[in-house]
This record gives sequence, C-alpha cells and structure tokens, in this order.
Amino acid sequence: MVPKMWKRLIVALDLSDSEQALSLVRALQGEVGIFKVGLQLFTACGPKIVTRIRELGGDVFLDLKLHDQRIWLKWGFSDRSKTVSWSGLGWQRRPD
Repeated sequence: MVPKMWKRLIVALDLSDSEQALSLVRALQGEVGIFKVGLQLFTACGPKIVTRIRELGGDVFLDLKLHDQRIWLKWGFSDRSKTVSWSGLGWQRRPD
C-alpha cells in the first residue's frame, strides 16, 4: 500500500521512448501517485502511451501545454515532426 504522502508524488516521464517510459512506470507503480506525460512523450508515442500506462494501473496527468516554455516546442517537435501534425482541432498521425 502506498503511504498517503506518496500519493501526491508525480513522476514526470520526460522521455521520447515508450519502452523506457513504460519500464519506469512498471518500476514505480504502487510507489507514486501519478505519472506525467508531457509533450515530448505524447508527440513521440501518441495517445496510445496514455492507454498503456493506464493498463499498467498508473494514473496519468497529461500535460500538453505549448505556451509556457519555448524549449518544449523544440524538444517536442524536433524528432517527430514528420509523424505528427498539429492543428487547432487536435492532432493526427500523418500517413507513412
């Protein structure tokens, strides 16, 4: 059982590799309260990463804000700009 104070702990999954992120979730599941999925991981893996974390029993804080730090825009789009298209209506994976 997770101590009450640890339920407030949020672990940021600031990675771009789904297997690394899921490995961390598996290792920490039951020890922390929430896993944060930011722009970098979401852009690299799409919404399926949220589903996979939830399937492992993790709670997710989805943090996709773009306005607060310019560096996140650079990191979020640098490697995957060919696979993800952003618009005012949401995102979609571009066809291969």
